[in-house]
Amino acid sequence: MAGSTFITKVTKRLTKRYGQPIQFRNDTNSSDYTTGEQTSTYVTRDVAKAIVLPQKVTPEIEEDLSYIASNRPYTYDALFDVTQVRLIVSRSDLVGFSLTTNTLFQYHGHMHTVTRIDDFEEGRSVLIRGRTGTAEPVGRVIDLNVANHVRLEVSSSGL
Repeated sequence: MAGSTFITKVTKRLTKRYGQPIQFRNDTNSSDYTTGEQTSTYVTRDVAKAIVLPQKVTPEIEEDLSYIASNRPYTYDALFDVTQVRLIVSRSDLVGFSLTTNTLFQYHGHMHTVTRIDDFEEGRSVLIRGRTGTAEPVGRVIDLNVANHVRLEVSSSGL
């Protein structure tokens, strides 16, 4: 029990000192098949302070052709720089909000998709993992500092 009290105190201090504003969003789309009318509903929840852990950016290659085709205006031959973000959010900030792996959240102007949700601090907080991808051209120009070396060999073959 003493360990959980310590974790609670540390989490509260981190939230107070380093908390960042995050906006969560659930999108719901419905269609009326008789009239053809489509209705989109957005449910948002603003969290004033969430602990944002260090980000990880890794290049990934996507091989799913349907994913590449649906994002064609934004991709270049399926190479993405994927940013993975981890958040710690208090459950009291998410009361009445349904957090799923289809939930989006906005951090520093970028939309991230929730990929994993884990209980943290004995259920008082939630550890959320999210990711977003940014397309990069495959044929990137990489500047190299190369010095030209010439090696001359002289052989005496007897001529």
